[in-house]
Amino acid sequence: MPHLHILRPTTLTTTPPTAASDLLAQPRPTSLLIYLAAAHPGAFLRRDHLVTLFWPESGQEQARTNLRKLLHVVRRTLGDDSLETRGDEDVRLTPGLVRCDLLEFQDDYNARRFASALERLGKTQPSDWIAVTGASALEDWAAATRVRVADMASAAAWTLATLSESDEDLTDAGRWARRAAELAPEDERRLRRVMELLERIGETAGALRLYERFRRHLDREFGAPPSPETRAVVDRLTQR
Repeated sequence: MPHLHILRPTTLTTTPPTAASDLLAQPRPTSLLIYLAAAHPGAFLRRDHLVTLFWPESGQEQARTNLRKLLHVVRRTLGDDSLETRGDEDVRLTPGLVRCDLLEFQDDYNARRFASALERLGKTQPSDWIAVTGASALEDWAAATRVRVADMASAAAWTLATLSESDEDLTDAGRWARRAAELAPEDERRLRRVMELLERIGETAGALRLYERFRRHLDREFGAPPSPETRAVVDRLTQR
């Protein structure tokens, strides 16, 4: 079964492999496949909706011709039975045809298989996920999905960190705590909790390194300093 990875630089496994390479070399067909597989899996989508995601400023006739070409590329890559239609207006990726790591991540998270969920991300950051090319509505969907997955992943890593601390597995506690902070680079409350956990397990230097990275990020992106609450944690750590 083809496997679509979008929670890292996009890859698609197919037989033969050259079929995937041909599709992935084309940003818009790749983006269409990503959206069909991940946005509303199993649901029929209106062609008008898909047209708006890719060619909102084009005339309907030209946009629909363009969409037919993208759908043809998907069929050519995954097979004639890869797409199902309902009437003239609805289309979907055939359910069960393609595995998608985003859906697998969500299944793992909902089943509280947190380590498995995070393993699907590897060492990637949200900026590596769900690379699409299209109109602003498509980019907005991708951006919102990155935020949602990052929030879930950070929460999963934090849960694993606290469980590891309770089990007195300090190595894993520190590892998962740092990952929780990495996945939520602008969540100051999460940062403080991670720093406090690292303090408890004797990784004060690591906590201060996380703070410094956060401080630089905040200054670079927003021109703002950390909150007094975070500064208070830092002051306590530096006085140890």
